[in-house]
Amino acid sequence: MKIANTMKSALVGANILILSATAVADEADRVKQLEKLRSLAQGTSSTNSNERINQLEEEVQQLKLRLSNVERHLGAMPTSVKPLTNSDGWQNISNWRSIDKGMEPNKVRAILGEPQSVRASGGFTFWQYPKGKITFYDDKLHGWDEPKF
Repeated sequence: MKIANTMKSALVGANILILSATAVADEADRVKQLEKLRSLAQGTSSTNSNERINQLEEEVQQLKLRLSNVERHLGAMPTSVKPLTNSDGWQNISNWRSIDKGMEPNKVRAILGEPQSVRASGGFTFWQYPKGKITFYDDKLHGWDEPKF
């Protein structure tokens, strides 16, 4: 009976050893499968990333071409447009809205007409119109108050 118990224990031990070895082998297989899947996934994402990069580079090239065409058309346009003035001078709000900072006095005069009065102080020159005023600094338009009609 002692031999039978020893044999039983040996068989149980052998079965445990076989099950452990099988579990280790199964685990090793699972690790290999996971590594294979990971490398496939990385290869696929790498391929997808490369495709996406190529697609984006192509889109950038198309946008550069479009921008170049727009710039070429803009280059053909006149760089400065002479403001259209109305014969009403300062009495027309569109004339006031056609003046820009930095304009010289002769251009402002051509648009708004002769001021009612002119006063100078330091580098400033002030033009007064019946319903608006202009301020120049060093002979450049610095600011204005357009009339409220």
